[in-house]
Amino acid sequence: MSSRLGQPSGISRSSSAVSGLGLVRVLGPQRPRVWLRARRDGRQLGAGARAAAERLLAGTPLRSATGKLTVTELIAESGLRRDVAYGHRDLIDDFRARLRAQDSTPSAFQHLADQNAELTEALADARKRLAAEQATAAVLRKALAELSLELQEAREELTALGNVTRLPAGRAPRQGQGGDP
Repeated sequence: MSSRLGQPSGISRSSSAVSGLGLVRVLGPQRPRVWLRARRDGRQLGAGARAAAERLLAGTPLRSATGKLTVTELIAESGLRRDVAYGHRDLIDDFRARLRAQDSTPSAFQHLADQNAELTEALADARKRLAAEQATAAVLRKALAELSLELQEAREELTALGNVTRLPAGRAPRQGQGGDP
């Protein structure tokens, strides 16, 4: 007997989202539901993997979290399982060859790589200037400490010499006394 879909009885295609994956539900009177995977179309899988490789190499991934140019990201981008992807060794080898040909930097990310190099250079220069400023600040702190100590000692000496009377500042020396002839 066959069902109205032209399949043997006991087997029906699921109308859920799972049927889009090519899964077939096997129904039997005494058996629990068992899911069998339908045959895969190798050309369709290859086309999907090639499109994923194109997106990764162009720097516009859809499914990849990082966009790195690795086989793991290619598998994530293509949506294939790892065992299925490695079943198509030619696609992986082709991706690796194209990766070597373009120096592992997607053209879309080249400006970011250039900007990163410039910023790394600027950061190294800023670190050098910071180190020089820190050395200058250390020298100035030492000088300040020494001058503070000298000032404190001079004030203590002035206090100790409290019996000295100061002369008013406006007095000019007399002619012939202590002045130049």
